[in-house]
Amino acid sequence: MVIGITGGIGSGKSYVLSIMEQKFHCLVMEADRIAWELEQPSGLCYPAILQVFGREILDVDGTIHRQKLGKIVFSNREKLLQLNQIVHPAVKETIQQRIRFLQAEQPERDIVIEAALLLEEQYDKICDTIWYIYSDIAVRKRRLKEQRGYSEEKIAAVMKNQLSDKVFREQCNCIIKNDTTEEELIKQIESCLKKGRQ
Repeated sequence: MVIGITGGIGSGKSYVLSIMEQKFHCLVMEADRIAWELEQPSGLCYPAILQVFGREILDVDGTIHRQKLGKIVFSNREKLLQLNQIVHPAVKETIQQRIRFLQAEQPERDIVIEAALLLEEQYDKICDTIWYIYSDIAVRKRRLKEQRGYSEEKIAAVMKNQLSDKVFREQCNCIIKNDTTEEELIKQIESCLKKGRQ
């Protein structure tokens, strides 16, 4: 089964992924990590990003400085769209290739894809089921401040660019509330896995 996992920033998707990997032996792919690979100097997206954003986004070693790039795209919707048009199709194609490989190599294991733009990029077409991970806004804000050092302004800017809770709920097959205990989270994951196999 191919499971797509999505949700707003700070909802704790990485925590859910770690449980699925460790306790349920799922094969996990994170779109953001694959994007990072593709943005390396030897990666597929590197030349196109440089062409659009210029060399001022580079670090001294020639790699893309993600904070510099992030600063540009989160304050300019047009630039964000340009970046997404370069990176997202390449990430999706890479994920599809890896799914085919993993299904051939380890057909008995579930594959989990995590992507913030899972619905916008129509990953539902390559997933058997889509799960929405959510936490209350206050919890998400606290996590982002404590774990990533985000300011209120940055949190507001990122959240503004994401889908609403209503849209996530309407388009996902299973909903996991991620501000409870690990035990409760495991129960919810088990329930969603069971539902996906029916």
